Amino acid sequence: MHDIRRFGRAMAAGSLAAGIVATLLALLVSPAAAKGTALGSAGAGFGLYLMARSASRFASTPPARLTSVIYRGTVGRMGIYALVFVSAYTFDRSTYHGILGAVAGLFLNYVVMIVVGYLTLRGKPSGQTTVR
Repeated sequence: MHDIRRFGRAMAAGSLAAGIVATLLALLVSPAAAKGTALGSAGAGFGLYLMARSASRFASTPPARLTSVIYRGTVGRMGIYALVFVSAYTFDRSTYHGILGAVAGLFLNYVVMIVVGYLTLRGKPSGQTTVR
């Protein structure tokens, strides 16, 4: 369980840093793109937080109920993402910079998750998952 918390902290720090940098870069394109990027990054960060928080529940849930727990989490995250897209669409309806920024912000956190996972688990023998 300690490894999951460490990974979650590393994800939060990496996502926050990447979101700030991406928002500043999107500000060069337009203010709507910067708002969309910030909103998308925050929404994805919250979705990943909810996923990490529920990971401990997966270990203690009986197999018969596991699918319902997983689907509830997925539906919740998709609802968050839908709110992000609808909100970002209102920022700029003519050039869609807001919604494009939101897409970039949402996917940015998943790229950070892959990089953090690779950096923390590289060089470990199979079956050993201690995060340093």
